[in-house]
Amino acid sequence: STEYDPDGLFNHSNGRFTAPVAGRYFFIFSLGVTFNSGYHYSYLFKNGSNVVNRNAPQSSLIETVSIQIVINLASGDYITAERNNNNVNGSINDAMFCGFLLG
Repeated sequence: STEYDPDGLFNHSNGRFTAPVAGRYFFIFSLGVTFNSGYHYSYLFKNGSNVVNRNAPQSSLIETVSIQIVINLASGDYITAERNNNNVNGSINDAMFCGFLLG
């Protein structure tokens, strides 16, 4: 669900935050993960290309994975947040993706 998006910059059908104007933007992608084997990978993509990623090793406890970035975007550039893993058992908790223009 979207908590605040008065300009409609986030598209739920494709998961994209699209920059309406050129500028410097701040993004955060955070989630809790727990799984029994392997690794969990979180990514931020700009126009489909990976710009930053984090991984979390296996744990039976909830690990918080968080990515923050300040990035220059042109009008029409888009950012997506994605995750994947190489395990068969686990869960995702309290995922959050946020972005806004700094100036």
